[in-house]
Amino acid sequence: MQLPVEAKTLERATRSAIAAILYSKTSGCLLASMVNTQRFGLLAATGAIVAFLADLIVAPALLTLATRHDHEAPAVHPLFEEPVPGES
Repeated sequence: MQLPVEAKTLERATRSAIAAILYSKTSGCLLASMVNTQRFGLLAATGAIVAFLADLIVAPALLTLATRHDHEAPAVHPLFEEPVPGES
């Protein structure tokens, strides 16, 4: 069964909120008094920033390469399963 668009949007927003909460909690380790906990916070924050930058830079580049082809794309929008405007 396919979820309506509103449910998908709510699910994505919830995942983003959970990720933001977890990121803020692990970044809070930078303020700890123990050196090993500070280092863990630095490592977690650095990893999250690198992953975010990869999402912004690498993912669109890979999608562009993956969708570059010679044949025509389908005239149906993949998320909504309805005709794409301007296509016939």
